[in-house]
Amino acid sequence: PSHPCVSPTQIGADRFAALEAVYYLQREAAKPWPMILVSLGTATTVDHIDNHGHHLGGYIVAGMNTALEALLARGRLLPKSIKLFDEKTASCPMSNWPTSSNAAIAGGCIASTLGFLQSERTRLARHCNVSEGDVRVLLTGGFSEKLLPFWADENVVTNPSLTLIGAGVLAFNGR
Repeated sequence: PSHPCVSPTQIGADRFAALEAVYYLQREAAKPWPMILVSLGTATTVDHIDNHGHHLGGYIVAGMNTALEALLARGRLLPKSIKLFDEKTASCPMSNWPTSSNAAIAGGCIASTLGFLQSERTRLARHCNVSEGDVRVLLTGGFSEKLLPFWADENVVTNPSLTLIGAGVLAFNGR
């Protein structure tokens, strides 16, 4: 593998392939940059890559929809029809506070993910001794394009096909 400290038996094939795609992109740019790789699906996986291109580790937490479903299942009196990123949630930007319970619940799931990612970006910036804006955030997975509008930063980008790109790189290189 490109980086011997990362093994698909330790982190899973999907994360391994996504990291391989990131390493490929960094090799193409000829300069590694600090990055948080975020896959937004059933789970939210967060991988940290330092400014030398080394994988530092990461987290796996409940995905936004999984968290929403768990909350609705546990709250007996909560409505069961709340959806993330519906027209009501999308029309309520994070700069405003939701005024209905449904929007507050959906918005809370989104805001908790955004807050977690922002705190990890700050933490990686400190670790790499760079400014927060120099830490790239690469969003991938099913919710990546829906979460992107909540960021106002050119170093936060999305690539929903990153895992497939990494699988292609691995296959092309015979791994």
